[in-house]
Amino acid sequence: VTIANDDPAPQPTGSGDPTPSPDPGPGPTPAPGPTGPAAGGPPARKPDPRRPKPRPARRCVDRLAPLSRLSRPRAPRAATRRRLTLRGRAHDQGCATLKRVGVAVARRVKRHGQKRCRWLGKRGRFGSRARCDRPRWLGVRGAARWELTLRRPLPVGSYVARSRAVDHAGNRELRVRRHGRGGPNEVRFRVR
Repeated sequence: VTIANDDPAPQPTGSGDPTPSPDPGPGPTPAPGPTGPAAGGPPARKPDPRRPKPRPARRCVDRLAPLSRLSRPRAPRAATRRRLTLRGRAHDQGCATLKRVGVAVARRVKRHGQKRCRWLGKRGRFGSRARCDRPRWLGVRGAARWELTLRRPLPVGSYVARSRAVDHAGNRELRVRRHGRGGPNEVRFRVR
């Protein structure tokens, strides 16, 4: 078939009936009655000016140092060559939680009639003689219930062990207690 006239179709003029649009227009109005919640959730309420605004949550202000307790160890005999395990507990007195617990172990020695301490280092070796009020803290496993197993067996001698707790507010346990509130955080023992 050959098409003899292939001109474009003429544009419609403004006269005549307009072409119907596919939009049906507004639908029927719903019957009056209680409206249910929207599809996205309950309807938003307007704030009541008479109701006080909620207060922001109070921040934790903790100035109380945590307490740690050191259980008296069963010191093994040096002949058995067993490693010593220290155990204890700690708790925070304020609103901050415990961050860590440190333990210091020293061998007590005398030099020229003065008591000195050789603090245990991280590698399991004792350092040179130093003052007993300057401990070297070792990290332990756990916080509320902690445990430290020494790397090497202890030689014969007299020892002192201390524990110190630190909370997330930065408070550190500073007092040395051999008894009293919170339990002892310093114990002395001998290895025979």
